[in-house]
Amino acid sequence: MNKKELEIVVIGGGTGSFTLLSALKKYTSSLTAIVNMADDGGSTGVLRDELGVLPAGDVRQCLVALSESPKVRDLFNYRFDEGSLQGHAFGNLFLAALEKLTGNFAEAVETAAEVLRVQGRVVPATLDNVRLRMSWPDKDVVLSGERVIDVEQFKHDPRQATLSLEPRAKANPAALQAIADADIVVIAPGDLYTSLGPILVADGFAEALKNTKANVAYVCNLVTKRGQTDGFNVAAHAAEIERFVGEPIIDVLVYNTGEPQSVLLQKYANKGEFWVSAKPDELKKQHYKIVGDDFLAPMAAVKRAKSDPLAEHRTFIRHDADKVARALLQFAVAKSRSHQEVETLALFDLDRTLFDTEKFREALEAAAARHGLKLTGMEAERARVWATGRPFYDVEYIAQAFGPQAWNEVRRELLAAHGDNAFLYSDALEFLNLLEELHVPVAILTHGTDVGQRLKLELSPRLSGYPFIVTDSRQKGVLLGEVRQNGRYYITPDVAHHTAYAARRILFFDDVLENFAGLSAESNITAFYLVERSRSKGRAAELAIEPIHIRDLSEARSYLSDLLST
Repeated sequence: MNKKELEIVVIGGGTGSFTLLSALKKYTSSLTAIVNMADDGGSTGVLRDELGVLPAGDVRQCLVALSESPKVRDLFNYRFDEGSLQGHAFGNLFLAALEKLTGNFAEAVETAAEVLRVQGRVVPATLDNVRLRMSWPDKDVVLSGERVIDVEQFKHDPRQATLSLEPRAKANPAALQAIADADIVVIAPGDLYTSLGPILVADGFAEALKNTKANVAYVCNLVTKRGQTDGFNVAAHAAEIERFVGEPIIDVLVYNTGEPQSVLLQKYANKGEFWVSAKPDELKKQHYKIVGDDFLAPMAAVKRAKSDPLAEHRTFIRHDADKVARALLQFAVAKSRSHQEVETLALFDLDRTLFDTEKFREALEAAAARHGLKLTGMEAERARVWATGRPFYDVEYIAQAFGPQAWNEVRRELLAAHGDNAFLYSDALEFLNLLEELHVPVAILTHGTDVGQRLKLELSPRLSGYPFIVTDSRQKGVLLGEVRQNGRYYITPDVAHHTAYAARRILFFDDVLENFAGLSAESNITAFYLVERSRSKGRAAELAIEPIHIRDLSEARSYLSDLLST
């Protein structure tokens, strides 16, 4: 088995990179953050001017995002409230001191990463001492410095401006190598002209992004920036990214379709910031794949440090970073050498094909009763949300009901009482055994990463030995439909399980063919309906895919043997 972890590169700086890195590190430790080095505002600007060091602010944020040491993380974010150090973040001072000590900013970042126990790497986009410059070829206007440009309300169309670095900067070789080695490169949300642009215009990035074999994904901003991106929709943001590079490098565009409450929109409108709208017809004409969904995080107040002068300007509208991360992972198609190439891969849908939900529900409710809990107490509330009267075991419900310690006891009780595979359908077990006998690799499809899915895996140790693929239930089929290249399906399971496949043929075991959304009639897919648990065959008919309805193991053995021999 190939155990290579996915290598993910995130380009950006500031809050956008911070939130995305914080989510992606749950799925892989091979993360590289390529960070903007043109910042000259706030604490960073003062240290640059007084000490002659390179900008540390965005680097510090990315280091903190990837840190596995909560106390040191808080220390690096600590901002002095008074005295001559007022407004300075400790992490900025620490990096400045290390740079002065070593004479090498890259070495300073590596040392800080060791102190913070960083999972992944933080790489400065350039090691040159640069300042940002913005000019209009036909206008007598030149803006110098990220701090100046950041607060400027442009009097001329920024899409006609030239963004550059002074002096002309070369990309950090470590950043270029990370892009070359990546399985996916993500351009994070952030200010176009002061966060993302300064990275993309450095010499070397255009060629690296053009030549990488990885998918390049751009996560579009949620709101416009006053006086700079007024009137920009999703497509306009993506167009500016590609204008900086000078090449059509975006393979995947991730954008939000949800909308916050009107009172919140008005709050932003009062500051001259507006919702970034999307025109689906316009986006469909573009060369990149589009992934639109409600990617909004629940609204929450932010604890502000009085010493942080930027706090009032930080957005309250944020991405649901974990949901964005899961959407991106679908396109983390590693190069062929990082996949195990197989002729046939069997995919089992966990929810309906493998797991006996009714038996699980009865056992779980009985266990809850022994612990004095009533799991059906929230049915009415769930009915309003899900339009069903059945109990729904999501992450909050189970975590709140049992708690981590009690759940561990319940899990042991259930396994002792029912056996390791008691919650799997018997016919599904027979198919798993048969496929192993025929040397066909198996992966498990799950919808989402909530506790409900993990419970099923914990209660069926047999399944935990297989790679599992996380999909979004509202974008069924995207995983299969979007990653077919050169006659193979590139299947990248949950990165915690490492194994990735490049398969010529997929055997899909399910009872609902909605999962085939996005596949064409020419897809090399064989669909199996297990015994009498099949449901609607409408999608199969629409795609001209003939599902095979296997009624017993003998019939399955015969059919699969013939199929695999062709």
